[in-house]
Amino acid sequence: MEIKLRNGKDKRTFRVPYIKGMMLRRALELQKTMDAKAEEDIEVDDLDKMVDFIVDVFEGQFTRDDVYNGLSNKELFPEVARCLQEVMGTKEDGSEDPNA
Repeated sequence: MEIKLRNGKDKRTFRVPYIKGMMLRRALELQKTMDAKAEEDIEVDDLDKMVDFIVDVFEGQFTRDDVYNGLSNKELFPEVARCLQEVMGTKEDGSEDPNA
């Protein structure tokens, strides 16, 4: 699994070869939050939990602030959703990912 974050003009790629089973549990909890609320209804605490989840999946290779500063406002929610889906082993269309 990988994520690309901007640092000024540069873009840095972070990778994690192994996703812990606990991340699946947390992904399921966060997915419920995302399903229950429209993007405009997500609260700051919910968003922080989602970003912290990404930091934890990548085992602290970067900080919460790095995610907030490294993704644009239009990239943030899609990137959170992509990470959740990848941890849960699903594709963007909801079908199971055979490579997960």
